[in-house]
Amino acid sequence: MNNLEITQIFYEIANLLEIKGHKFRSRAYRRAAQTIETLPETLIEISKRGELEKIPGVGFNIAAKIQELLETEKLKYLERLRREFPKGLLSLMEIEGIGPKKALTLHRKLKIDNIDELEVAVKQGKLRDFKGFGEKTEKNIL
Repeated sequence: MNNLEITQIFYEIANLLEIKGHKFRSRAYRRAAQTIETLPETLIEISKRGELEKIPGVGFNIAAKIQELLETEKLKYLERLRREFPKGLLSLMEIEGIGPKKALTLHRKLKIDNIDELEVAVKQGKLRDFKGFGEKTEKNIL
């Protein structure tokens, strides 16, 4: 598993934690992902030297998760987080302008769990009534 793949996993964890309202933990994973993106060497090399915790923003827990990813290419923690939300909820966040908070609002208020349902709701003008949404957001989504 390379640095980019681990970075993407940590951004996903950050998004899921943000949805759950865990701002501090979300920021920790986002910070670790940003640092990993800019590393001049691979996490594999750093791990072999036993220096994962020396990476800025990577403490014991995140280092353990990096090690698990390097060894198994899976992360039980992420799998648990994913099970807490409808699968399509994550796909909503792939749309520009829809972050974790807006995705959660769509899910809670309109029961939208996938892109197709979002498209229908946008075309029907259902998003305009919610804070942070409006005609401009609807146009951007479409």
